[in-house]
Amino acid sequence: MKKIVLWLWMVLWMVGSCSLVEAATYYVSTTGLDAHACSTTDSAGTNKLTITAGLACLSAGDTLRVHSGTYVERFVDNIPSGTSDVARITIQEYPGDTVIIRPGAGNRVMEFSGTQKYITIDGFELDAVNCSFDVVKIFSGTISAVVHDPHHIRFINCILENWPGGGQGLIWVGQGPSTPTGYGEVINCIVRNGGGNNGLYNGIYWQVPNGLIEGNEIYDVAGAGIQIYNGYVASFANTNVIRKNKVYASRINTQNKGQGIILSSGNNNLAYNNLVYGMNCSGVCAGGSAGILIYSASGHKAYNNTIVGNDTVCIEIDASNSQAKNNICWGNTNNVPFTGGSGTNNTISSNTSSDPKFVNQAAADFRVQNGSPAKG
Repeated sequence: MKKIVLWLWMVLWMVGSCSLVEAATYYVSTTGLDAHACSTTDSAGTNKLTITAGLACLSAGDTLRVHSGTYVERFVDNIPSGTSDVARITIQEYPGDTVIIRPGAGNRVMEFSGTQKYITIDGFELDAVNCSFDVVKIFSGTISAVVHDPHHIRFINCILENWPGGGQGLIWVGQGPSTPTGYGEVINCIVRNGGGNNGLYNGIYWQVPNGLIEGNEIYDVAGAGIQIYNGYVASFANTNVIRKNKVYASRINTQNKGQGIILSSGNNNLAYNNLVYGMNCSGVCAGGSAGILIYSASGHKAYNNTIVGNDTVCIEIDASNSQAKNNICWGNTNNVPFTGGSGTNNTISSNTSSDPKFVNQAAADFRVQNGSPAKG
């Protein structure tokens, strides 16, 4: 009996071992050569010249590291897929280096509109100054009966910048009819300097479910810093989490709107521990402006946010069954969170509209001191 058990254990071990493929790391530099074989690329100098050539080396679980330089490339559905969270495709800046990706022309720096999945983009400066629309567009939808559903796409430690009017910093479209998978992430990125002067064009515009937008700094944007909204199929934009972001210093725009974070369309979106300040409209913003605007659908929550010094109301809820709790509202056109429109069954409680005693508001140090009502 012991021999049979041992034999079965050895068979299972061999099957598991055969299924494991060792992940590889490949390298790109501005002094490389695309003719180098993938098998010879290393960090010491035998590198590919272009990121595009490096991508052709990758299989699930592999990493492409890019050395310092400005790369005049754009990427349209040519980044390969991983197979799971532990076997992602990772494309990253070489540690300590500075990599700028700046196409010479084209619609966007990066586009995903197929079935790409489990991809991490890490550490790049994505510059759309020569592009026609967005920095990044991800498309989930059906065209000519073909379903496009990229999912588990992660941007981390990147800079997205310089997109023109008519474009977004990052837009993830959810068009349908099939429900997108989503599960995208934008983490610790800087999103800045875009949208022209049209208040319809945003830093991050998100139409799909299950997203995480965390720890980003978003400023000098014409539209909302972060907008969860879907004009195609409203029920798609569900269960997204927006946390620990800093949204500030919006541009004066032709819509005269100031919108920090918008939770809308789908149900049960959550915003907490965000900082929104300096949303500007040269005075009082037009209707629909707010530090955090919650409208349509149901079950949204905004709590523990700091909303300060905006030409807007602090928080407005026009959805139903939604909550605004434990937020700091100070120095805005209207510091009292309120429910308007046709929304019902909303909860507004424990928000602070007294002086929160910031350490140094003029220097954008919004930590609260002892004795602050926000510490009560």
